[in-house]
Amino acid sequence: MKRKVIHTILTMLVIMTFYFMAGAAVVTRNLTGSEAKITQGIFIWLSVIAAVVFSLCKYKAISVLGMNKIRKGSLKELLYLIPMIIVALLGLIAGIDFSQGAEFLFASLFLTIGVGFSEEIYFRGIIFTIWKAQGNKIAVIVSSVLFGICHLMNVLGGANVGATILQIFFAFFYGIIFAIIFVNTNSLLPCVGLHFLHDFCAFIGNDISDRAEIGLIVTQTVIMFAYMAILLKRNLLAENKDLAMSN
Repeated sequence: MKRKVIHTILTMLVIMTFYFMAGAAVVTRNLTGSEAKITQGIFIWLSVIAAVVFSLCKYKAISVLGMNKIRKGSLKELLYLIPMIIVALLGLIAGIDFSQGAEFLFASLFLTIGVGFSEEIYFRGIIFTIWKAQGNKIAVIVSSVLFGICHLMNVLGGANVGATILQIFFAFFYGIIFAIIFVNTNSLLPCVGLHFLHDFCAFIGNDISDRAEIGLIVTQTVIMFAYMAILLKRNLLAENKDLAMSN
């Protein structure tokens, strides 16, 4: 157990360090718009590279990070992930912001794909798998709680406190659902894709008021909670759902 805790703390320190450096680079250089997103993206992708290099050096494979083929028939069991796709697309409820040009869209794409890989690899691929031996439920709780807590950093970036609190709960439910998806598909690829889609839609969507943002987060959370309840009722966290590799 002590070893699991240490490995979890080290994993958190690694990803948080890269994210802190990304934020610090933007702030110290007073970057905005596309330049800020490209700079952040570089550090985020470096966190992905670090995880891949470590995995290849130690295990000679990246399957330990969840980079496996999707288990046949699993997406049907998960209702083809439609509720999560709807949650992501709600980020475009106010339309797409084309005012900053194609460069901004490309920068957002570069950053959000990196975030999708990075956060899924570290929270689901590594932290979840570290605790998998204790049972799926424990692994889900640990990885999802840590995923939610890490969103406290949004306050340091100037985010609205009320919206940030809602985002923490949002991220917690998000983590639970993605862990269920990971367990049932035996792959992080669907999680990476959904994570990227959600963040990309949020980044390129037109700005809305703080009140509207809170309303949007509440709506998305309600949809996710209902979807989570359905998945749990269908017993999609059964312990016989084994991942390719456990620690």
